Amino acid sequence: MHTLPEHTLLSSEIRLFFAWRCSPVAAWLRLAAAGYHNYNNGSLNNKGSNGEYWSSSANDSNNAHNMNFNSGNSNTNNDNRANGNSVRCLKE
Repeated sequence: MHTLPEHTLLSSEIRLFFAWRCSPVAAWLRLAAAGYHNYNNGSLNNKGSNGEYWSSSANDSNNAHNMNFNSGNSNTNNDNRANGNSVRCLKE
């Protein structure tokens, strides 16, 4: 079965990225810098430079935890659930 990773798994993956001194794009879990779809104006933002990936963990009724990265860093935060971030399912 494949599922979206929870917030804690995304956070641990980020620690591994920094520990191995590689970006998410160079890690074993390949992630594309697909940008995101902005719910306010319908535009596709940061395509080719940033990756925005959802976790399965909702923060509240409007926000969920996500991971984002660019060529210089990566982190987790909360994002409006109406935004069109990418998903990457993992095999359990």
